[in-house]
Amino acid sequence: MPVSGASGDLGAVPPVKVVLLTPRRSDGGVRDRLWEFSRNWWPEMGLDWPHHVGEDTGPGPFCRGRLINQAAEAAGDWDVAVIVDGDVVIDPRQVRQAGDRASVTERMVLPYDRYVSLSEKMTGRVLDGFNGSWLGSEDPTAGRAKRNHVSSVVV
Repeated sequence: MPVSGASGDLGAVPPVKVVLLTPRRSDGGVRDRLWEFSRNWWPEMGLDWPHHVGEDTGPGPFCRGRLINQAAEAAGDWDVAVIVDGDVVIDPRQVRQAGDRASVTERMVLPYDRYVSLSEKMTGRVLDGFNGSWLGSEDPTAGRAKRNHVSSVVV
């Protein structure tokens, strides 16, 4: 069943359970500020799926995979997992489409084919409430060059 709520005669197919999984480590600074913004982004965009966080509080290397597994276990039973870093926002339509595809194919889906990293200055503006185009001071060509990145959001 599509996760985006598309209509159609689906018979007695049970709804798909989608969860958000985030691996993260607090830094007491900018990462925490980015996390506060991005974790609120999901429900504000209508993606109010249960959100589970794998927290790393100890010293040593950050183990993203361990924290994803921790969050996945805490989520219990689910059909589609949206693994999202704690400093990422994405067009909700892309995530829904990726969820629909993953629920049908049962394969990993990247909900984008390119991305743009915001500069520190633009990130600060967004965190301070700027609601215009986030690409205002960014070079979209730089984002197109980043096609091989398999992180940030994976469904």
